Formats: sequence, structure tokens, C-alpha cells
Amino acid sequence: MLNLIEQIMEYEGFREYPYIDPIVDVSDEFRKQYNKLLPKLNLTIGYGTLLPITKQEAEYLLVHRLNAIINEMKKECLVYDKLPKQAKEVLNNMAYNLGVPKLCGFKKMWRALEDDNYQAAAAEMLDSKWANDVGDRAIRLAEQMRNIKG
Repeated sequence: MLNLIEQIMEYEGFREYPYIDPIVDVSDEFRKQYNKLLPKLNLTIGYGTLLPITKQEAEYLLVHRLNAIINEMKKECLVYDKLPKQAKEVLNNMAYNLGVPKLCGFKKMWRALEDDNYQAAAAEMLDSKWANDVGDRAIRLAEQMRNIKG
């Protein structure tokens, strides 16, 4: 799981303040103004936790949310438990980024996984809006999926 956590940290990057998701359609000027204003707002989250958060707090949240995602994957995706560790890590990484409900929508990828066809699963990962949105992350995760020995 350490490799998965390190990958997610690399792909997501650390930010001490909330940010606007890159796929949200707002102007560059709005993003600049938002980022400039954030540190001055004294924003809080949760039970009065003042932002910014530390890297350690962010890592704790990542691990906590990842565990919740893994539990959700086990419930929602019946084939998940029979998959090899490497496939689970790829799927957990995708679910962290997309959310489990959206990942469950990759119907052809799941059918390929049911057949232990990791080549086809990787192709289906790349044939998606998600792959266009995340670019290199999708390419690298698809490569990991493709390299699984079935």
C-alpha cells in the first residue's frame, strides 16, 4: 500500500489550501484571484481546524480516505477481491481520483478484468474522458495494468 500512497501523493500533489479542480472550467484570472485571496480568509475545515493543513495532516486524510475507498470497492465491485494486488492498486488509484461510482461506470474495463484480460482493461482505461483529463497519470496506470501477469 505504501507504493499506492506514494503514487497518489505524486499525482495529486500537496496543497495546504483548497484548490479548484483543474477540470473545472473557470478563467485563469479567477484561479489567480482565488489563490491570492485564500491565505487571507482564515478558512477552517472540520471541527474548527484552521487552514492551511500540514503535509502530515494531508497524509493522514489520504490514508483514511483510501481505506474508505478500498472498503467501498470491495462492496461495489464484485470482481475486486479476486484481482491481483497490482490491479487493485491501479483501481484504488483511479477510484481516489474519480470516486468509486464513476469508476464503476467503466463497464468494459470491468468485463476485461473479470476475464483476467489486463491488456484490454488497460485499453479501456485509456479510452475514456478520465484519461484525457489526467493525461500522464492514465498512461502510467494503464501501463501498470498492462504489465500484470494473468
